[in-house]
Amino acid sequence: MKKIALAVALSMLGAGTSLAADMAVKAPPAPLPPPCIWCGFYIGLNAGWVGSTGNNNSFAASTLESGAGPTPIFFSGNNFNNQNTNGGFGGGQIGYNWAWPGAGAAGYGWLVGVEADIQGASLHRSSPALFVSEVGEPGDVSSLTADSRLTWFGTLRGRVGVTSGPVLFYGTGGLAFGGVNHNLRVSFNDTTDCAFASCAVAALNSTSDNRWGWVAGVGIEWMFAPNWSVKGEYQYIDLGSVTRTATALVTTDAGGEVEGVTAIRRQNERFNTVRIGVNYHFGGPVVGRY
Repeated sequence: MKKIALAVALSMLGAGTSLAADMAVKAPPAPLPPPCIWCGFYIGLNAGWVGSTGNNNSFAASTLESGAGPTPIFFSGNNFNNQNTNGGFGGGQIGYNWAWPGAGAAGYGWLVGVEADIQGASLHRSSPALFVSEVGEPGDVSSLTADSRLTWFGTLRGRVGVTSGPVLFYGTGGLAFGGVNHNLRVSFNDTTDCAFASCAVAALNSTSDNRWGWVAGVGIEWMFAPNWSVKGEYQYIDLGSVTRTATALVTTDAGGEVEGVTAIRRQNERFNTVRIGVNYHFGGPVVGRY
């Protein structure tokens, strides 16, 4: 009986060994994708240069007199229509990135994001004062000046780019807005045939408003340390155009004769900006999968 029991035990042991040998070996777990260094929220500061594009502006002026039509004033050698001016700005930005696993510490990957920024600016454009004497009436003198300021601006944009390890190349575009101030001043003085104590008059058209437009640009960003990046960016901003009219009239005699000057100024609010900035990245989930 003992021999029979021993034989049965050896038989079962052999069957179990064969079954274990036939079982598949469990594969090791797949390696995790590299961390997404570009994903999630970020916040930062920037500063740069802003320059106006003074092309396609227009300026027209005429003298006025009772009983006669407007007499155009012709200009030469002035920069009323070409005010290419530059200044500085500074501010901050906040954004969020979605990226695919390839946008990790190594390799290539696609990135999409949104970004908003706000800037304080100092851009002043001022035309020289023009003094004009009427032909045939040198005592009738008109003067004209114009200036404008960009005091602040901001954008709300989308970003699309491709990463190469710690470097991001991207394009950006969206909504732009900003505050602009404009002044147009004209004056008229009749020093020869005025019947009153003073025939000098001036008029000022001054506006200050918030304008809306669009923005487009390109940039490059480098993750130089964990969670920290530095970027360089170009943007073209178009806030439309502003048209102002100013008219100065004076009654020069007891008969009610009226003389004066009027001017119309159209100015484009278009700007080129170049900036550098630094961002701190809080990190976030990867949303793409291979």
